[in-house]
Amino acid sequence: MDSKRQLLCLFLYFIPLLLAAQINQDSFRLAVYQQAQTYKAQDSLAAWVNTYFDAADVDQELYLSYYDSILLQQWRPAKDSIEAEALLMTAFYARYYFDYYGDIYGSLRFCEYGNQLYQKFPLSDYDIDGYINKAFSSNSIIIGEHAKAEVILKQMLAGALEQKDNNLAASTYANLSTVHWDQAKYKTGIRAAETGLEFAGILDCYKGFLLSTLGKNYLEIEKYDTAQVYIEQAIDLLKQTKVEDCDYQAFYWLSGTYADYGTLLMKKNKQKAAKIYLDKAERLAINVYETEAKREIAKIRLLLGAWYLQNGQTAEALETYNQALSSVLKNYAPPHPYDLPEASDLFEENTIFEALTGKAKTLKTVYLANNDTEALKAALECHELAYETEQMLRAIYQVEGSKLQLQKSSRARDEEALEIAYLLYQRTRDKSYAEKAFQIAEQSKSTILLDALAENLLKKSIAENDDLLLQEQKLKRYIGDYERSLLEVENKDVIKEQLLKFKEELAAVKAAIRQKYPQREQQLAQQKQFSLDAASELLQKENEHILEYFVAKEALYIFTLSSVGELILEKRAFKPLLQDIRSFIQLSSDRVAFQNDPKSFYELSHRLYKKLLPESIQARVEKGEILDLTI
Repeated sequence: MDSKRQLLCLFLYFIPLLLAAQINQDSFRLAVYQQAQTYKAQDSLAAWVNTYFDAADVDQELYLSYYDSILLQQWRPAKDSIEAEALLMTAFYARYYFDYYGDIYGSLRFCEYGNQLYQKFPLSDYDIDGYINKAFSSNSIIIGEHAKAEVILKQMLAGALEQKDNNLAASTYANLSTVHWDQAKYKTGIRAAETGLEFAGILDCYKGFLLSTLGKNYLEIEKYDTAQVYIEQAIDLLKQTKVEDCDYQAFYWLSGTYADYGTLLMKKNKQKAAKIYLDKAERLAINVYETEAKREIAKIRLLLGAWYLQNGQTAEALETYNQALSSVLKNYAPPHPYDLPEASDLFEENTIFEALTGKAKTLKTVYLANNDTEALKAALECHELAYETEQMLRAIYQVEGSKLQLQKSSRARDEEALEIAYLLYQRTRDKSYAEKAFQIAEQSKSTILLDALAENLLKKSIAENDDLLLQEQKLKRYIGDYERSLLEVENKDVIKEQLLKFKEELAAVKAAIRQKYPQREQQLAQQKQFSLDAASELLQKENEHILEYFVAKEALYIFTLSSVGELILEKRAFKPLLQDIRSFIQLSSDRVAFQNDPKSFYELSHRLYKKLLPESIQARVEKGEILDLTI
């Protein structure tokens, strides 16, 4: 029998089996649904929950959709401890499931739900800290909700102290140290870790965790020798830990500590030793998590990518950054190293932003080594995708410190993106790259302008006692305080009712502010897209021009836009200009210094004019051809 006939026979054989399986599956789901509806009609919430819960073990697809159904279709809250227990176990398994597959926001939804339900029904045999709160705090840290993480950790700490559980108290202080580290509050992080180490009789794994966080904080303040002592002590303790002492948590901590040690050795320029520990970190993480699709593994791969790039191994760096992206993006498996994820696959995750930025740096290095223009084009696309991820992150960040940290990293990435657009413009003479560079400059400024505008309006409200803006700030503060209170108090009904009133009042105040300050609304509308056409519309007269500057660390970019829409992009070295700029500012703000030496001021002014104004513009201004120049 030939192969085609064999395949046909196999196909015909399996069709009835597949159809039967589908019919059986549909019958099973229908039976589950009908049973659940019976319990719902009887108002038996616990039985309704358990019907879906038991069915989840049989039907994998039902298992995947089960948890959301519990929260979405629940017709009333739990009224006793039996119903609460069924829902709390649902919250735990849902949290575990979403964490396992790397869905942080899915996990947080059930963490918050479980935490609030436990406050109302504090079941003595339900480990709220182990099942819910540890994940709640760590995931809150990941997305930048540090205030919420601190609230949860302080809840855990209060319980640990009350129960005289020194191990839980010590590990909670280690997590608090991590929160402070993540906020760049390194000295506070050191104090938290040192406090945790004061508890008597704690297991070696918790001591190792504390020493690891202590070393991590010292690493950031560049006390490398001190950091090395603590990290090495942490590794020794964590390696000796027995599984029964801290379950597998110690291995997660050990993997992270290996990664920190690798980072430290890179800082001390011990590159070979650094690579050994970064490899150890990756291998252990993959082994413990039993999958490569984890955010924690992606973070280690970011460090490995940086190592390869720093050591001139660009092909390996590119592969490693792609692996980091694959660890957080389910559909990303690039057939070619330059290939990029689809924009539709991106989500709110700073690891994506970091991996795309690292890949862009690597591709730029490839271009500089062999003039591969395709690598440079891919690098620019990386930055465009990173920008999309930034916008998603900015939309969900509630903590101002997180937004400022994001703005800082965004600014550095914008500088890199603009440099790449400039290189492509220089190499190809394609004006679309000059336009992209202009767009990048505008995107970078728009965020800063929005923040500045909000700050200026707030200052104006304080100076002029503008009740609307003052009320807006007050209501935002109240809402933040009340939302945190929901996690801390037992009787939530009064808090929820007042919170709803505050939110309704804030909506009305914002509507009034939009009417009173239309410029703020216009600025918000322009944030995402300030195009070349929009800029050209500002030019009303013939031969009118706009000059726009973008100051990077090493370079000054100058955009010249004419009334007919022509855009010219130029670049100057910035550092040689700094001393003249500083002298100019000093002389122009000091009347006595100016009066004593006006000649120096005029010479300095003219020198800066010659350096900062493009030559083509200088000549036309001096001939009287350009009478209107907007800077």
